[in-house]
Amino acid sequence: MQKDCAAEIDAAIKRYQALSVCCTEDARLAFMLGTALLQTQQLASARLAFMHALQLNPDMASAHNNLGMVYLQQQDWTQAIDCFKQALALKPEHVGAILNCAIALRTTHALEQALTYFERVSSIAPARVDVWVNKGLLHRQMGQLEHALLCYQHASELQPEVAEFHHNSGVLLTELKRYSEAEHRIRQALNLRPDYPMAWNSLGLLYKKILSFDAALNCYEQALKLQADNSDVHRNMGVLYAETGQNLQALACFDQALTLRPEDADALNNKGTVFAACHQFTAALDCYDQALALRPDDADTWWNKALLLLLIGHYSEGWRLYEWRTIKSEMKAMYAHTSGKSWRGKEDLTGKRLLVTYEQALATLCSFVATCQCWLNVKYTPFSMCRSFLKPSCSRLGRVLRLWPRASPYPRQMRIVR
Repeated sequence: MQKDCAAEIDAAIKRYQALSVCCTEDARLAFMLGTALLQTQQLASARLAFMHALQLNPDMASAHNNLGMVYLQQQDWTQAIDCFKQALALKPEHVGAILNCAIALRTTHALEQALTYFERVSSIAPARVDVWVNKGLLHRQMGQLEHALLCYQHASELQPEVAEFHHNSGVLLTELKRYSEAEHRIRQALNLRPDYPMAWNSLGLLYKKILSFDAALNCYEQALKLQADNSDVHRNMGVLYAETGQNLQALACFDQALTLRPEDADALNNKGTVFAACHQFTAALDCYDQALALRPDDADTWWNKALLLLLIGHYSEGWRLYEWRTIKSEMKAMYAHTSGKSWRGKEDLTGKRLLVTYEQALATLCSFVATCQCWLNVKYTPFSMCRSFLKPSCSRLGRVLRLWPRASPYPRQMRIVR
């Protein structure tokens, strides 16, 4: 808030407070006082003012909406949603209440309900940019990147001079692996705002994905010239150095990122991976443990720790933690077609179908195939999953196996060995 504007609002608050002494039954005055207090983040006083306004006039939809905004900023999501719905019961096309309710529902992860409200408000107020931006955030949260991209592009059409909207589109296009389009949109953002550090960072991430490492490094350096205390850029630069084998530089970047933001679990995980590559195994495990203390459900860090424990011979703990790999997003996608449950070595497999899968390399598949030769006399049918283009070659590896293309739906009633 600019200084002149803040001074005007403070003066307005004093006028409203003075008037409310003699006009105690004026609901509109109480509402205006609450609105001014809300603008200056005096949330407790604003809440009291809106509640007073509603005591005087329970049918004031805008007061219900603004009271909901107070609760929204206080992170009292249930009360906020209730206020917005009360406002909409009184005025069904109250754009602010619909949008605020959608945002609150999105924040509480009631995503399908939130989408209903976003669809409603975008049809009523298609020219409001904030509607499309927030709707895009919801689609991204739901993993619907193409829909999110359309929302951001709509926002940039409404306000083409806003660099952030072009940048958001570029980030999504990068995730969609449409790299040429992504570069164009991020460059548009930088043409509008050359001093935009996060756009330089996003451009660096894009260049790293297409293996243009020097260009990526230049982008990160440009971002840090503009915002030296940005921990994300230091971490991303560290990842770049690590992927190009420059481990000392990588560790320095991760240390800088953690100095700026000690709770950066990604930096700790990446630092642990670099230590492991340098055979500093104790330091690596310590980094993984610190990362997991901050983010206990992070499958990638558990996976890295499991691999390291197996590498240094701690097999019991390593194999136990190795199961975290099944939670990783790429593993979930790999087994999306399966309906059967995994076999953990205890269930009797006599007469059962068994799908043997490989996860990391063709050599792993060959190892599985060789193992399955020992199962010739067992009374169940072993299958092995492989990529479609490998099926002709893999078919010659074992006479007892039936191969199943990875992208196809699997036979029913099948146990899975990974």
